[in-house]
Amino acid sequence: MSSVSVHLGQDQTPLRLHRISADRYLRMVDTGVFESEDRVELIEGVIVDMMSPSGWSHLSVLHAVAKAFGSLEAAEVCVQYTLQVNDETVVDPDLMLLPRDHRIADGIFANDVLLLVEVADTSLPFDRGPKAERYAAAGIPDYWIVDVAAKQILVLRDPTERGYASIHTITAGEVRALNVPVAKVTVSELFPS
Repeated sequence: MSSVSVHLGQDQTPLRLHRISADRYLRMVDTGVFESEDRVELIEGVIVDMMSPSGWSHLSVLHAVAKAFGSLEAAEVCVQYTLQVNDETVVDPDLMLLPRDHRIADGIFANDVLLLVEVADTSLPFDRGPKAERYAAAGIPDYWIVDVAAKQILVLRDPTERGYASIHTITAGEVRALNVPVAKVTVSELFPS
C-alpha cells in the first residue's frame, strides 16, 4: 500500500503513515484485533478513531429514524452495520437502507446502498466533509445528515466524483428516500417540541 506524510510537532517533522486496504482492515476486525470499545473506522487506508461516543441526543434521534423505517417491506433497514465504501474506506454509518433481498452475510458495499443516514452531533464537519466526499465518489445516491444541534436534515443527492451536486436543508415537513419513496421521516418525529 502507499503511504502519506503527516507533519506533527513544532518542528513539523514529517511522519509517514502506513496505509492498509479495506480487506486487510476487515480481516483485522474479524480476528479480534480491535476490542468492542475501540470505535475505529478506516478512512483512505488510515485507521482513525471515530468521533466522540454517541450521547443521548444522538441515540434518541437515531432511534426515531430507525423507528420511522422499522416496518418497511420495500427495503432492509441496517442500523450501525459496517459499509465498505471503496478499497481503502470502511465505516459504520448510523443507518442504511438496502434492497430487500440483499444478503448481509456477503458484506455491504457502496453500490448496495439505497439511502445512507448519519446522525451528526459532534461529527457534523466530518460527516459533511470527508465522509460526504467519499460517499459521493462511491456513487451513494441518497445521503442524509441529521443535524442534531440545528434540528434539521441535510439531504445530499446527485453524487459526483467531487461531492454531491444537490444539497437541501430540511427544517420542517417530511423527507422521502429517493429510491424507496415509502421510507420517510418528518423533522417533528426526530425533534419533537
